[in-house]
Amino acid sequence: MLLPSTLKHLRTIRSVSWPNVLHCAFTLPLDYLLAAGTTRSLVNITLELTYRCNMNCDFCMLKNETRRSAARELRFPDLKALVDQVQPAGLGFFITGGEPFLHPDCTELIEYIKKTRLKCGINTNGLLLTPPVADRLLAAGTDYVIISLHDADVTHKHTIREDAFKRVTSNLRYLAGKKSWTSLLVNSVISPTTLDCMTDMVDSAADCQVDAITFQHMRFLTPKNINDLHTIWSQTGGDAPLSYNLMDQKDFDLAKIEKQVARAKERAAKRDISIFFKPNLDSKGLHTWYKGDGLIGRHCLYLYTDVRINPAGDVHGCQFIQQKMGNIREQPLPDIINNEKYRKFRQAFRQADTLLPACGRCCKLYRTL
Repeated sequence: MLLPSTLKHLRTIRSVSWPNVLHCAFTLPLDYLLAAGTTRSLVNITLELTYRCNMNCDFCMLKNETRRSAARELRFPDLKALVDQVQPAGLGFFITGGEPFLHPDCTELIEYIKKTRLKCGINTNGLLLTPPVADRLLAAGTDYVIISLHDADVTHKHTIREDAFKRVTSNLRYLAGKKSWTSLLVNSVISPTTLDCMTDMVDSAADCQVDAITFQHMRFLTPKNINDLHTIWSQTGGDAPLSYNLMDQKDFDLAKIEKQVARAKERAAKRDISIFFKPNLDSKGLHTWYKGDGLIGRHCLYLYTDVRINPAGDVHGCQFIQQKMGNIREQPLPDIINNEKYRKFRQAFRQADTLLPACGRCCKLYRTL
């Protein structure tokens, strides 16, 4: 069952087609309960087009990424083949990075995806979303654009460009003034360095006339989480590398977070702009996320509905535990989705239920009941 906040977000962002939502609603319970590790419920592909980035935000999970080379990145022939493979199933594409517009084929890829009538959206820091690029996205019929935006002062500290905030908001205003169908959202991370900026970010989003602002609770693991995860995951036969932010819970002021979240909601109501939180947590949930172990009594269904593909074409099921299931340069994606390795991966998660420490602070866990 989809949470009300999820349904409202889907209506705003239009990231998946409703036929696929209905199909998933019927097939997902059976796929999960049968415990065979197979899925017929896939609706979305997250395509990490590049790990390169022209910013250096300290809360980014890729800030220490060592694979920021263009050498092994997929190019348009491989990407076009991927789109053609999944077009009959009607899967949507979420294009992200790194900064995806650093990839030379990014805009052409979006145009091709939309020609096939598939859903497509992109997450970008907005620096390269210049008016000519925006015009091409709008002409193609891009379904949604998410701009990662924080605070002017914070941006100055964490980017190589001191004029970043001014440039991004200028690009945002242009896109907002020209768009019709395309949904435009701002995404802002809640972290120790950005916490004081939440109400300012609501104002900035409202001034730029975007459709909504989303605040994303920082995804992080503690040293204890890492040790526990290695112990549990090794027992299931897992040997995958991890991608995460390592944080000390002492760095988070829970009372201040609760206060700033409440203030952001009040400011959004005053400015008449839609506001979302990923995940949408009550007071108890905030304590579990920031001061507890992060674990809740829910099941991971992301492995059945979404797939991730990294810049080199490696297929992963999870954003934290990056177990390689195959590579789309070597096999078509439909052949990888239910191969033996992928089935065992889903089964391992199901057997561990929600006990994997990497899962507790993953917003994907909060999308369904």
